[in-house]
Amino acid sequence: ACGIACRPPPQLLPQPSVEQIFDTTFEATAQITAFFGNKLTTVDTDFPQSSYDGELRISSGFVISPDGYVLTVAHGVLYVVTEDSAGGMIITDRIQSSRVVVTLPDQNGGYSEYDADIIAIDGKGDIALLKITPSVHLHHLLFRPKEKVILTGERVMMIGDPFGNDNTSCAVGYVRDGNWKDSTTTLWMTGVTTDIATCPGNSGSAIVDQWGQVVAMHLYGKPAPRSRNIQHESKQEIQ
Repeated sequence: ACGIACRPPPQLLPQPSVEQIFDTTFEATAQITAFFGNKLTTVDTDFPQSSYDGELRISSGFVISPDGYVLTVAHGVLYVVTEDSAGGMIITDRIQSSRVVVTLPDQNGGYSEYDADIIAIDGKGDIALLKITPSVHLHHLLFRPKEKVILTGERVMMIGDPFGNDNTSCAVGYVRDGNWKDSTTTLWMTGVTTDIATCPGNSGSAIVDQWGQVVAMHLYGKPAPRSRNIQHESKQEIQ
């Protein structure tokens, strides 16, 4: 009878802390090492990249299923050859890596390496789906439901392995634009821009919301950190 003024306030669920989100996501964060070129018979064991006569690229990625599907950026496992033309830079060839290795935290506090197969590559969207064969079910990240839109000003966290030294890192920031579109000659996608600080090797990192659910994957950092909006995609859709 006292009306609206007497109703108790709604009970809000406590949000996880940054530390709690990191603790629940870092085990699904991968370092992606791609080797290009021909395998050599004589190598320097102190420098694994000497196993091949081409380039080595290191990027980040994350596990999306317990049986070993991993998402990363296409440019981490695909070498694009370009040349100048009258109309600007054009792509003349795409060279797939000779070998891809996924490194993940293991249950013993160390790291395990897995050779990965490239299942699918979306060059325009800059996304690659990898598959490894683990001996146990892997910790994996969940996608945020597609009906829950990404809002400008929303707090997000980037989880990746940017330094190539099996040292998972995180950075916190806010969404600057939740509906960024890129329709250039090389990319066609929707995504988000954030103010998260990035560094080389962050490409492929998961962007998660305040509940630890994946909303995007980091692509590159200029002029602002930009990420592919993949919250609505499944591995079947990517394939």
